[in-house]
Amino acid sequence: INPKRITNPLLQSRCTVCTHNSNIAIRYFTSIAYATCKTMARKAKKKVEEPPPAEDGDVTEEESVLDGDDGDVQIDSDSEDGAPDIVDKGSGDEDEGDAVEESKKAANGGEKKSKKKDKEGTKKNQPKKKTEATMIPFMDTFYQLSSEDSTKDRSVAARDLIRHCFLTEQGVNHKDAAYALTRLMNGVCTGRAASRQGFASCLSSFLRVAYSSSLNDSGDVNVMEGILKEDDYALQLKQNMKDDGLSNTAMVVRQKLLATTQILATEKSNEKKGQTKNRYGGKVKGIEERDHAFGRLFGILAIVRSGILGSKGFPSEVIESYTKDLIDLYHYKPWMREPSAHAVVELMTSLDAQSNPDLIATITNNVIVPTLFLSKSKDDRASWLKTLTAEQIAVGIHLQQPIYGDIKKDYPLDEPLVTVESFPALSEALASTSSVVHPRCHLVWSSLWIYLTEEAKTQGYRQLRSSEEFPLLIEMVIKHVVVDRLLGKGDESAGPTNERRSLALQIVCVLSGSSDLNILLPSSLIGSVLCPDVVTRVFVNVLCAGGGMEKKKPKKGAAEHHLKPLTFQVLSDLINHCCEDIDIERRMAFAKAFLLAEPRFDTKTKTLAVSSLLMLQDDGAEMSDESESKRATLWQHYLSF
Repeated sequence: INPKRITNPLLQSRCTVCTHNSNIAIRYFTSIAYATCKTMARKAKKKVEEPPPAEDGDVTEEESVLDGDDGDVQIDSDSEDGAPDIVDKGSGDEDEGDAVEESKKAANGGEKKSKKKDKEGTKKNQPKKKTEATMIPFMDTFYQLSSEDSTKDRSVAARDLIRHCFLTEQGVNHKDAAYALTRLMNGVCTGRAASRQGFASCLSSFLRVAYSSSLNDSGDVNVMEGILKEDDYALQLKQNMKDDGLSNTAMVVRQKLLATTQILATEKSNEKKGQTKNRYGGKVKGIEERDHAFGRLFGILAIVRSGILGSKGFPSEVIESYTKDLIDLYHYKPWMREPSAHAVVELMTSLDAQSNPDLIATITNNVIVPTLFLSKSKDDRASWLKTLTAEQIAVGIHLQQPIYGDIKKDYPLDEPLVTVESFPALSEALASTSSVVHPRCHLVWSSLWIYLTEEAKTQGYRQLRSSEEFPLLIEMVIKHVVVDRLLGKGDESAGPTNERRSLALQIVCVLSGSSDLNILLPSSLIGSVLCPDVVTRVFVNVLCAGGGMEKKKPKKGAAEHHLKPLTFQVLSDLINHCCEDIDIERRMAFAKAFLLAEPRFDTKTKTLAVSSLLMLQDDGAEMSDESESKRATLWQHYLSF
């Protein structure tokens, strides 16, 4: 190694000693790390006045390349592999130099920090300037609509998008609004992050603003018509529909949504029959077809929730077409049945039954009855009832609510769907909804509870409708659905599972008045709802269950029963709700139901349910005269039964 090839002059004074023994030099330079070379350079700078060793001096392998006083690196030739070892002894001069440099850096850093603190102090003392909220750029709002961090981000993006399209200084920006409408319809077909929720919500607000009277009365005859004029594909659709006489703006919007969310086969290839293609002629993959199906559902729901269907002058044929589209989704796939039925119910709810009775009758008799219920025979109604699904029952019950009582309906909705005679045929479909697990409950149950109850005069709870048949229907729900099918006591039913017990628990929770519906049944029906079979199989067996599988006594740390936390929570809510009621007979009815099923209910379940109902808890506080009187009355009823 030639020291002349070393460009750093600070290293040349130290590297010349290696020229007389190339072997040592090679091993030296290949073994020393970069940090060691940097240390040598720093020491060479300090001791540059010392002359380097003579060039003609002989340096052997046994001799030290650097003196111990001058450096901290030595080469030891006594290694096993014959190669000299590098030994770092650590020099005191180096430590002192490093300490001085570190102290200087610390001093400089302290000065900088003090200056920063002074600047921050002056900024804090200055009054804050009020800045207006900056709008998100138009193209960035589409990305923000799919944010899954918070709903606020999506709401802000939707607000800025609508403001850019409709509330500019120049008026409505038709070109950007047309682009936004296309992007929003495409966005509901995307499963990324929260795209469907964000784009559907923004589409609903977009349509509400576009059809608002404040914009349409400001100079434009129809804002939506001006937006569609900037869309080439919408113009093509409008041109194609002129022959059918359906070229109105609302129908064009519907056709644009259907074309964007194409799921049905529009073209058949000659080579492979039945191959689905999109409107561009390309193949539709399975996941794309599923995304388009959900996109159509979200798009129609966005239109329904925008409120434009109930606006004055909205074409009735378009509403019928949207209903038909939802029923097509119902028949598309089994997993699409409940969302589609829920959308049909929401569409019918958005229409005012008092102001639009003819429209509701037309949709019910011309669209829903022939396409959803598919009744071919009028003679055998009993066999037709057995073929109904839970979703069909939900839609039928909703259309037979009192608000639609004056609307004439065709067969089979001309007669009540849920009666004492027909309920055994419907129990199988109702029990099949146990596949919808907690905390969500199937659509049919909320429709059934609303059908059987009505708002009480005292606000805050619901009561049974004034009919002699409805108390019998409550008893049949417990007997045929809960006990026989969900809890497995019937002859033809399968054994109870956690899902079936969970649904039974939710039904008992609703009928006991501890759910969000806050149904208040008469005290005479409490014993039918909390019959011994229900109390034993739903509460006692679960709360007394052990730990692991087939273990009577759980070991320490063993997993408890899956339904035990849920059952305990339902029982606590039931007792707390009942204790808030001033009706003594109602409290006594609950206590009687628990004790008839299990006299040692509190001891076995390790709860204070019956004790709380009978006011046996002594918390140390003095009871008022009213509480003492209530307690005495409770004990009189308790001793009497």
